[in-house]
Amino acid sequence: MFFLYSKEDMKKWIVSKLSGSMPYLYIYTGAADELEKQICESVEQTYGILTENYPSDMLKKVVIPEYKHHETAWTPIFSDFLEMFLSLGKE
Repeated sequence: MFFLYSKEDMKKWIVSKLSGSMPYLYIYTGAADELEKQICESVEQTYGILTENYPSDMLKKVVIPEYKHHETAWTPIFSDFLEMFLSLGKE
């Protein structure tokens, strides 16, 4: 979805969705095949917009450049994601 919009349109949309209670965002991408490279570029752009407008403690980005767009790419980061997700609200 990210790469379907211009940076300006994406920024307008993101800012329009911001509210007082924001969910935790865990953003992951690889960059080892053509599809993932396009997704990675869009993720980087979107993450840049989010860092300007989103609470930094509610946002995490993970990029593993050598991973392709495939379910197995989640294997090395799933425990990190799960730990972050389960720890929310326990502070």
